[in-house]
Amino acid sequence: MKNATWVVVANGTQAWMYAWSAPGGPLHEIDALLNPANRMPEHELGHHEPGHTLAGRAGLAPRSTGRENNRLRFARRIAHILEENRLRGHFEQLVVAASNPFLGELLAAFDTQTRDRVVSSHAVDLTDLPVGELHQWLLNHWPPG
Repeated sequence: MKNATWVVVANGTQAWMYAWSAPGGPLHEIDALLNPANRMPEHELGHHEPGHTLAGRAGLAPRSTGRENNRLRFARRIAHILEENRLRGHFEQLVVAASNPFLGELLAAFDTQTRDRVVSSHAVDLTDLPVGELHQWLLNHWPPG
């Protein structure tokens, strides 16, 4: 569905992409992505990066956790898929709704041209909404701005 608005609904564990031909029109599911590792206990994520040191003393908190690194990889995966589809001309604009802080991580992972297509972003986790309720939520928050 070329020249559509795409809607991305995500959190650190799951993401859905929908094509929306026009506000009021139906949502068509394009892709569903899962990141089940984000639900794993921190010690199982394989984070081995050393913490900060101060005057030769270790023990300060690490710069980032395994869960944060995993979420960032998932954000980059979503961003890559969106970039590929933007280059193919599959969408003109994006609406992004993602949990906090994943929304910021996701937007930061977008290349400039994809980020320029974002017409509306919302720090809200809508991943558990059935498509009909998501559609109604979008209508209640459209037009963007």
